[in-house]
Amino acid sequence: MNTKDTIYKQLRSKGQRITKQKKLVLDILLGNMNYMLSASQIIELMKSSKMDTATVYRILQAFSDTGVIESLLSPDGVTKYKICEHKPHHHMICKYCGKIINFPCAERLWDKYLEENNFTEESHKIEIYGKCEECSLNDD
Repeated sequence: MNTKDTIYKQLRSKGQRITKQKKLVLDILLGNMNYMLSASQIIELMKSSKMDTATVYRILQAFSDTGVIESLLSPDGVTKYKICEHKPHHHMICKYCGKIINFPCAERLWDKYLEENNFTEESHKIEIYGKCEECSLNDD
């Protein structure tokens, strides 16, 4: 898992300054490691901050460009962000509470199809949507 100091070093190595605004956005993302947050959710969690929406989007873009965060497009068309863990993994995503559970990218079941079709993989992403244990327990 990434710590603040590790992330700060990563940002600095890519020529990024560590501003108060970046620290605030990073704190929110680190405090919600099991969830992917949209920009509007991040802004909502910064109620007391005077940061404007454009600044939040610029910070998210800078974090994405430097590999600090990963993003996905949710089924409702909203881009959501999470601290990147830098090891190959996929996501199980609860459609009810938004919880993210990572699982390792161990079995590459598609490799034989790549070979059969002379297809060169550049990247891949697997997202499984469903209901987490906690939400299932709350159904009772």
